Amino acid sequence: ATMSHELRTPLTAILGYTELLQEELPEDAAPDLDHVRGSARQLLQLVDDVLDLARVDAGKIELSTGDWSLRDLVEPAVTEIRSVARQKGLEVRCSMPGDLLLHTDRVRVRQILANLLSNAVKFTERGSVSLEAVQTPDGVRIAVSDTGPGLSPEVQARLFQRFVQADPSTTRRHGGTGLGLAICRELAQLLGGSVDVRSAPGEGSTFTLTLPLRTSTP
Repeated sequence: ATMSHELRTPLTAILGYTELLQEELPEDAAPDLDHVRGSARQLLQLVDDVLDLARVDAGKIELSTGDWSLRDLVEPAVTEIRSVARQKGLEVRCSMPGDLLLHTDRVRVRQILANLLSNAVKFTERGSVSLEAVQTPDGVRIAVSDTGPGLSPEVQARLFQRFVQADPSTTRRHGGTGLGLAICRELAQLLGGSVDVRSAPGEGSTFTLTLPLRTSTP
C-alpha cells in the first residue's frame, strides 16, 4: 500500500496540474500539454499494472465479492470505450442476457473487460468491436471481437506472457506495457475463470472471458 501511494501520488498530481494548465496556457500550447498528459497516463497505467502483478505474485490480491447483475458488470466498460471508438469511426456492439446474476468481484471483472475492449479498439482501424455475453451451464462466457488485422499462431502462443505486445508499431503509436493481457488472465484465474484468444491473420480476433456463477474466496 505504501509503495502504491508513493508511486501514484506524484503522477496523479501531474495529471491534475495539466488539467489546471489547460485553462491558462495559450491555444498553441495545447498539443504539448496533451503529450504530457498522455505520457503521464501511460506511466500511471504502467505503475498500476506492475503493482497488480506484484500483488498476484505475492498472493496479496484480495477479492471483494458480491452479487452483481451481468449488465452492471458490462455496461460501464462498454460505455467508456464507445467514446474512444467513436473518435476512430468504429462501431461498438453489445449483446447480453438481461437477468443473469453473478457472485464475483465487480472491480476486477470491469478491469478485465475494460482491458479487452481497449485492446480491441486500439488494434482496429476500421469496422467494429463487439461484446457478446452468453449464459453457460456453469456461468457466463463474454466474447470481445474485433475486425482488426488478426494474430498469427506464433503471436497467440506468447500473447499472455508478460511484456509481450502483439504489434510493436501500434504500441509505439498508442502506448502500452505488454502487461494488460497477462493481468487479465491472472485476474480471471483468481475469479475461477479464464481468458482465451481465437484469431487468424486478416480475420480479426476474439478474446473470451469465462466466469463462474459464483467466485469462491478463501
